[in-house]
Amino acid sequence: MRSELCALSYFMPTCKQCNQPFILGQIGTDILRRLDVPEPSVCDVCAVRQLMAFRNERTFYSSQCQKCSKTILSMYPPDTALSVYCRDCWWGDTWDGTQFGRVYRGPETFFQELAELQKVVPREGLVNLNSPDCDYCNHVRDCKSCYMCSLLSDQCEECYYCYWIVTVKDSAACYYGRNNQRCYFCVATIQSYGCSYVLECENCLDCHYSFDLRGCKNCMFSSNLRNQQYVFENQQLTKTEYETRAAAVNRGSWQQSRDSVQRWHQLIDQAVKAYSYQSKCENSTGDNIQSSVNTQLAYNSFEDENAYNAASVICAKNIFNGFAVGSQPTEWASNIAVVKGGTQIVSCFNTAYSSDIYFCENLISCMDCIGCIGLHKKKYCILNTQYEEEEYKKIKAELLGYLRQSGALSEFFPKSFSPFAYNETAAQDFYPLTKEQAVQLDYTWKDELPGTFGHETLPADGVPDRIAEVNDDILRQTLACIHCGRNFKLIKQELTLYRSLGVPIPRECFNCTLRQRLDLMGERDLRERQCDCTRAEHQQHQGKTCQNKFLTKYTAKDKKVYCEECYQKEIY
Repeated sequence: MRSELCALSYFMPTCKQCNQPFILGQIGTDILRRLDVPEPSVCDVCAVRQLMAFRNERTFYSSQCQKCSKTILSMYPPDTALSVYCRDCWWGDTWDGTQFGRVYRGPETFFQELAELQKVVPREGLVNLNSPDCDYCNHVRDCKSCYMCSLLSDQCEECYYCYWIVTVKDSAACYYGRNNQRCYFCVATIQSYGCSYVLECENCLDCHYSFDLRGCKNCMFSSNLRNQQYVFENQQLTKTEYETRAAAVNRGSWQQSRDSVQRWHQLIDQAVKAYSYQSKCENSTGDNIQSSVNTQLAYNSFEDENAYNAASVICAKNIFNGFAVGSQPTEWASNIAVVKGGTQIVSCFNTAYSSDIYFCENLISCMDCIGCIGLHKKKYCILNTQYEEEEYKKIKAELLGYLRQSGALSEFFPKSFSPFAYNETAAQDFYPLTKEQAVQLDYTWKDELPGTFGHETLPADGVPDRIAEVNDDILRQTLACIHCGRNFKLIKQELTLYRSLGVPIPRECFNCTLRQRLDLMGERDLRERQCDCTRAEHQQHQGKTCQNKFLTKYTAKDKKVYCEECYQKEIY
């Protein structure tokens, strides 16, 4: 939140990082009071940026398991000072995190001891929870047979180069979707089948190059439609007419698809936009929120209640500052990232089914832990050392009291605890910085990220234009991204899906296509804006510019951004 919104705030502190005033509304205040956590000293943007800066999603290195010496794919570089295990060793029973326990010496040295503990406790090379055949995916839960994906959950299957999808199958290059199947380059799309190049669509079938459709079938190059079929360029056609027009659009041709994508972007620019895309929500602000109540500053989130500053959160209740949270109910938490299930969680990262924990990382099925890393099924631990219940509670009271008094309890781990450079993490995707800006904010930076360049065996102009012309020989070739030059290869399952979907071979790497999808979703920062509607038939303003104001992600360059009342009258 920025200064122009301060008149709407309940509490208006100034962020100690960016020096901007920000809003802390009633929902956030109530959550913190219940958790007995002090009011924050950083704004919503800086807080979620710091959460994201602990999560490397797709910068991979060839490394070695420090237990069995097997070569592994890892998010940590080979020269890391951390102890990194392969998946089998990390999940195995040949080690126990308490063997690395440190003595609690008082609250003043807590973070110093935790930093030392962080260096020695083993961690998994790539985060993979109950997801077979997902060896090249990171941060995936309960999925199978996916490749080069991140932030996947709840039975995704046969997905490629996707990001933040839930229960999606047989799809590629999608971002933010749920309950979809056989989709390609679909962004913010829910419960749809057989679609490609669609944005902000729900319950659609066989729709392509379209924007803001609901309950539509067989539509192409169209926008702002509800429950329509056989619509081409927003013109109603007969079934035969539509099929003739659609057949002329060769979706299997790379060159023609580029022309179609350009038309799609123009269509999006000219379409009416809702100030916020929400479905079945009450008292919520942000964008792309489904089935949520009292959810403020939320982005790409489902089924939340009383959530404040929630990014990519699902099935959460009473949380303050959360990123990549849920799929299993998560309640009463503050400053958490990559958390699946649990309650009473404060300033924790990458935990599952764990409760009553503070400043913990990589915990599975734990309870009553403070400053612990890499524990499985443990209770009453501080700095990975086991205590009796009475002694644990005594130390807990002293330590949390000190952290509360110092203000540390209201913040996430110190930035120095992140094992990654800022430009290796999700933070750079959603809140990009230059090296100078990152360093000024006390983040680290890596000048050279891993990647292969200049080793392509088949130039882009050598790839057949049409998917029907591509044979299996392409699986032996090394390609190069037409934007950044990064080399990449196709796998057999991926090629099979492209053929089945009738889409051309990509000429862009995962990073560049993800950037395109992120740009379509817009910024994650709200600003106050006035409705653009001037429709004479809208009685509330009768041809004059509507005076309604709202909070929206859309900037001045975006046209036709309507308030809820004008949007409903225009579209429905």
